[in-house]
Formats: sequence, structure tokens, C-alpha cells
Amino acid sequence: MSMAIGIFSNQAAAIEAVQLLEGAGFRPDEMKVVAKDRESSGRIESETDVHVDELNDLTDARADRSGGDIPLDSPAAAGWAAGFPAGLGLGTYNGTGYPAGVLAYTALNDGGSGMKGALHALGLGDTAAEVCRDAIREGSIVVVAEADGDDSVRKGSAEDVFRRTGAAQII
Repeated sequence: MSMAIGIFSNQAAAIEAVQLLEGAGFRPDEMKVVAKDRESSGRIESETDVHVDELNDLTDARADRSGGDIPLDSPAAAGWAAGFPAGLGLGTYNGTGYPAGVLAYTALNDGGSGMKGALHALGLGDTAAEVCRDAIREGSIVVVAEADGDDSVRKGSAEDVFRRTGAAQII
């Protein structure tokens, strides 16, 4: 399977890209859209028929499936030991309470292994996963168009759509 990846700096451009990809014959199941969180993805999901994966959610889900505790030398454990202001809320990880947001902080600042692994699970190779991880950290939105086999014509069509809609980067 070949894929074209476009990195967009805003939701409007990502929406336009998805709509043009559909016009070029890509089905919703041949596209993936990945954003950092619900705030970055809400409009895209409401204005297109393509599901948007929030990388924070994917990373948290992968952490839940992998089991094990948060290492004592991790930023999450250090933050817990230092204490957090009241009102931040409490989340859990493997039955242990942590201040809300600590897991997301750890996923975003763990050197990217959690985020990169989540992107691998979506079918991205090493280099593409690293580039996309860094772009998503900065608030960009990733649109992936997949073509069966080595369909260079459809891949080229997707790349053309990404160029026309102002992708900051095309992989």
C-alpha cells in the first residue's frame, strides 16, 4: 500500500484537503486524519465524514494496553511527588491516581515513543511517524491518503490535492 501524507497548519485547510480527496475518488476508509486533541479535531469531524484520531487519546489507549506502572523517574511521578494545585482533577493509570493532564504531558514529552508508536499503529513508517509526531506536537493536522498496492497515479493525485490546499509539508 502506498500513502501520501499532508501536514496542515489549520483545520480549514485539512477540511478542504479531505473534501478534495473525496472528489478525487478517495473513500473515507482510505483516509486518516490525525490531530493532537479534540480541540484540534472537532471542526474537521463535524464538517467531513472522515473520523479524526486524536493522538493524545491513541497514546493513552496504547499505554493502557501495554500495562505496567509509570516509572518512578518519569515526569508524571516527579509531578505527583511535587504536588499539584487543587482543582486540577485526578486521573488514573493502572489503578493509581495522578493529577489530570500528567499522562498527556508524559505522552507528549516522553521523547515521542508513545506518540510515534501510535502513529506506527496507524501504518506510518519510522521517518513519517517522526515527522508527523513533531508536527502534531506543534499543533498541525496530518491527513493521510492511502492507495492500494503501488498506485502511483492515486498517490500523485493525493499529493496534488495537498499542494493545492496549502500543505505545509508533503511526505
